[in-house]
Amino acid sequence: MTTNHRPTTGKKVPAKTPPSRNSNMSGAIRDVLVASLNKGQFPVALALGILIVIFCRMPEQDLSKFVLNVLDRFENNFILGWFFFLLSLFGWYFHNRYAVKIHRNEMDRISNEKNELQKRLLEIANK
Repeated sequence: MTTNHRPTTGKKVPAKTPPSRNSNMSGAIRDVLVASLNKGQFPVALALGILIVIFCRMPEQDLSKFVLNVLDRFENNFILGWFFFLLSLFGWYFHNRYAVKIHRNEMDRISNEKNELQKRLLEIANK
């Protein structure tokens, strides 16, 4: 009977060297964006990035007028609805993260319990 696999020669394959990490601004931004993609925070990071670019490109006089205008609208309760909307949006976001954490912990617990029961069944079957 023949097998389709080759016998091992005992030679160790050298490990691949990890890609070099450039410690520059573009590398840092890339790492932050990749981490935000992995954690599901990319829309928030994108919105904050756009706001930062807009604020950095505004002239100083326009930026101060903008901030004073926003504060004035807070005083007149015009923008209060938007504030509560953003507050509820952030509340939803953090609640969602909490729910995902609980779900992940429960899945880990169930997986560990399943593995223990399978080990017991194998021990019983091998006796």
